Amino acid sequence: MILTLMFASALATSEPSPAVTGDAPQRVPVSAPLKPGERRVKMVCRKEQKTDSRVSVRNCYDLADIKAREADDQRVLQEMQMKSPLN
Repeated sequence: MILTLMFASALATSEPSPAVTGDAPQRVPVSAPLKPGERRVKMVCRKEQKTDSRVSVRNCYDLADIKAREADDQRVLQEMQMKSPLN
C-alpha cells in the first residue's frame, strides 16, 4: 500500500503531457501563405463498411487521391472487359 501511495504521489507531481492537457494543434487560416514545398489539401470523409461487418468506419482521404483511385479503377475495369472471353 505504501508503494501505491508513493507511485500515485510521483504521478501527481509530474508535468502533464500536452495530449493530456487538451492542447489542440494550432489552426491555420485557409488564406495563410504556403511555405515552399507545401500544398493545400482538400479532404473528403466517407463512412465505409467492410464486406463482412455491419460496423461502419469513417475514413478521410485526399480528394486528389480519390480521383486518381477512381481513374485507376476505371482503367482496370476497361482492361478486364477487353480481355473478357465473351467479346
